[in-house]
Amino acid sequence: MFQGLSKQFGSVWANRDISLPVKPGTIVGLLGPNGAGKTTLLRLLVGLSRPTSGHIVIGGRTVVPGKSWVKETIAYLPQHPLPLGDLTVEEAIRSSALLRGQSRDEANRNTEQLLESFDLQPLRHRQVAGLSGGEHRLVGIAGVGVAPTPILVLDEPTNELGPLMRRCV
Repeated sequence: MFQGLSKQFGSVWANRDISLPVKPGTIVGLLGPNGAGKTTLLRLLVGLSRPTSGHIVIGGRTVVPGKSWVKETIAYLPQHPLPLGDLTVEEAIRSSALLRGQSRDEANRNTEQLLESFDLQPLRHRQVAGLSGGEHRLVGIAGVGVAPTPILVLDEPTNELGPLMRRCV
């Protein structure tokens, strides 16, 4: 998937000559210290940034920022997701499904399933802005998972989660 991928900011290399084949069905975790370039690599993968050199190929197609097929293929949860503050938990998850093209029935069904799976039912009518950090993170993960795509990219998905919710995720 990653072929000779590099990203440079001025004189600083965030990533340099990364090649990594990834087979379908594989879970890949990126480990490294702060500032190692993990988030930069994920931003390249989802087409939010262009590499300095090299490329990423998914299903025979090269990832290029702005291509609609990339958005349809990859669901992305950034390290610091955009706030959904004015929405309730239920609305935030359902809106994510609708924005990604699900029918209302499908969005409702998948929202209910995730509210149950992540034990978010007691919070369903609370505004996201009033949630704890861990609860907010779970809503973000549910928003990514509500409309399945072939590839999920989660940046620091278990930050702020307690041990039981980490296991659930």
